[in-house]
Order: sequence, then structure tokens, then C-alpha cells
Amino acid sequence: TTGRSVVLGAVPAYSGPFVPAPDARRLAAVAYSAPSGLHPAPSRFVLVEVRPRFHVRTAALGRSNVSGDVIWLSNARVAFFPSASGDVDVVRVFDDRLRALSRWRGWRARRTVLFGKRALGLGHRGDLVVADPVRGRPRLLRTLPGLIAHGIAVVRGAPRVEAVQP
Repeated sequence: TTGRSVVLGAVPAYSGPFVPAPDARRLAAVAYSAPSGLHPAPSRFVLVEVRPRFHVRTAALGRSNVSGDVIWLSNARVAFFPSASGDVDVVRVFDDRLRALSRWRGWRARRTVLFGKRALGLGHRGDLVVADPVRGRPRLLRTLPGLIAHGIAVVRGAPRVEAVQP
């Protein structure tokens, strides 16, 4: 490596963090838009094709003040999970050209991760919420112990841990 940086192109302001696709050919993020002024611009979903050539696509989310998690379901499908109460925006699944494949309401979680073919997220009070990322139908899996849960992570190859009921 040379340590040299190269500007590939521009992305919308306040984009990020960018999440790479499994094949590392694309990046996806949310470009946040503050709810200021009379007619604030909506937040946007950003899809960046890095290879074979740099290209940026965006899609408007429901309104301004929308943020959330980006989850790649495959090399050709990416999902947006809103991190607010569920009333601000909907879960959206896009293809690799940013065409909407599905959308559904009712996700009330944050820090969303993909576990197998299921989306897991943290609801209020440490609720572990699960849903099919394409079809929806979110449900409470269990409430985690402790006062506040800050994040979840998928650990591949870890031994199975049985839940302890208080």
C-alpha cells in the first residue's frame, strides 16, 4: 500500500456509518436530515457502488429526523431498520439498484443485527425483538436481564448459552 488516498466521489452530507455488502462491492448508510425549518428534507437511504465504478443512489425515507440500522441480507438485498419508536418510519428492503422490495411497520427496536435469517434488535427495557427482515411480524423473543442493554452482537461458533429465567 502507498498510504495515498483517492477521492472517488461525493455522498450526501451526514451519511454514515457505511456498512459494506458481503462481497465488498457496495456500501450502504443513512443520510440524516435534521427536522429544522418549515419543510425539512427527508433523511435518505444511501447506496454506494464502489466496484466496478463509483456510483451513488439515494432513496427518501419517510421524513426528516429518521435514523436507523443498515443490514445486508445478501449481496443483492439490503434493509433499513428505523431506530425510533416505530412511528417515525418503516422497515424497508431494497435490491442492489435501490428498488423497494418490501416495507412493513411495527419495528420498535434499535441496534439491529442479522442472525441467520432473522433480524434481532433491542427494544425498550432490554426487550430482545425478532422478525423476518422481509415479511416483518416482529415479536418479543425475551427480555434481557439487567437495567439497560446497549448492544447485541452475533458471535459465530460460540457455545450455546441457555437463557436463565429470573
